[in-house]
Amino acid sequence: MAENLKFQQKLSRMISKSSVWINNMPKPDKYTLGEEIRRSEWLMLRLSILGNATFKSKRPYQRQIDDELKVLRGFIDLAVQPENKLISPGAHREWTAMLTELGNILGGWIKTTK
Repeated sequence: MAENLKFQQKLSRMISKSSVWINNMPKPDKYTLGEEIRRSEWLMLRLSILGNATFKSKRPYQRQIDDELKVLRGFIDLAVQPENKLISPGAHREWTAMLTELGNILGGWIKTTK
């Protein structure tokens, strides 16, 4: 339970921080790639809440969160590519570090529910 709460708190911080980066994207990209990133982040938050609330197996929720982390990492890598330059390399490093930390917390949560 503590791992999931920690996951939700870190994810909420990342969502707040990423909103600033997404809002700084050019308008067309903000409403395409930016929306996909937001949708992915909100889905992870929703799944973590549902995973915590269920009395059944938490494993399906954890797998979906893990898959969504991979998708989000792909979107963020796409945003920093030289031909796109939607976010700065510094923002990319910070965002990637947050995703890595979320992945580590998720791994701990998965281990505790085995």
